[in-house]
Amino acid sequence: MKFTKHYQTLERLLGTAAKELEGAIDSKALKEALGYLEDGEYGLSYECLLAGLKKRGLPVPASLAKAAKKMDIS
Repeated sequence: MKFTKHYQTLERLLGTAAKELEGAIDSKALKEALGYLEDGEYGLSYECLLAGLKKRGLPVPASLAKAAKKMDIS
């Protein structure tokens, strides 16, 4: 199934980004992002991770940028 693979890829990319950002962003933002990811709310998970990055002035990791591209977020 095409959609199944798409969502599996998003889960992998967002999960990787969350692991990379552990300790770098606010733990509350990370916890929220992981909760959304677990519920299949990929856009909300992305937004939480991105907000955590912006709050700390950190660059976007490649895994998060790839997830954004998969979701057609620029």
